[in-house]
Amino acid sequence: MRRLALSILASLAAASALAQTPAGGMFLVATPQLRDPRFAETVVLVLNHGREGAIGVVVNRPTWVEPEALFPDVDFFRRYRGVVWFGGPVARTSALFLVRDGDVVEGEPIVDDIHITADINEVRENLPFRTDERILRVYAGYAGWGPGQLDSEISAGDWQVTPASGDLIFTPEPMSLWREVHRVAPDMGIVGLPGNPWQEPFVAHFRYCGRCVSRNARNSLVSLQAGHSSPSASLLPIR
Repeated sequence: MRRLALSILASLAAASALAQTPAGGMFLVATPQLRDPRFAETVVLVLNHGREGAIGVVVNRPTWVEPEALFPDVDFFRRYRGVVWFGGPVARTSALFLVRDGDVVEGEPIVDDIHITADINEVRENLPFRTDERILRVYAGYAGWGPGQLDSEISAGDWQVTPASGDLIFTPEPMSLWREVHRVAPDMGIVGLPGNPWQEPFVAHFRYCGRCVSRNARNSLVSLQAGHSSPSASLLPIR
């Protein structure tokens, strides 16, 4: 817990002030007044924010589901040590991957050495066969906002915008992240913490559909718009 607190302090110290304008590579931290069970007590990594809306991925909601259950035909996940994470309520039948290795995924990092891809082939072809959550995290779904929607929610006091970091995104203590951010960042003006109104999402009954993977998965992720599903890395419900 002390290590997590120090990481949060270091991240906040990197910024001269807590920005209220979201941008890729920033955190959205839910305030206690946000009681929507989909987002209550969440920390969201912003992937993109612009005139067309915003997208992000929740980084502090691991599930009990192992990727092998979703990707039974992918040998890579048979030796992967980790679980599937709830990335958000939009397109929960799509998978996104956060990778902490600059040599694996092409393009600029989201923040620090963190890259994102929706191409499972890029993951399994470039990562070591024995990989765990210190390098790779698998997310089902993402968070999406329409034009001006996120800015309105921030103005209403539902979110605080803070600097993100690779250490916080890949913290080994994700369930403590939200409370620790509030505890060590009193400048947010947060007083008191609510109970935990959200329930862990049920994503166990999904499997990977290899034929649904787009050849342009990485490019399709960049063009994601709020409320639209990614055409890549699709997951299909088990019948």
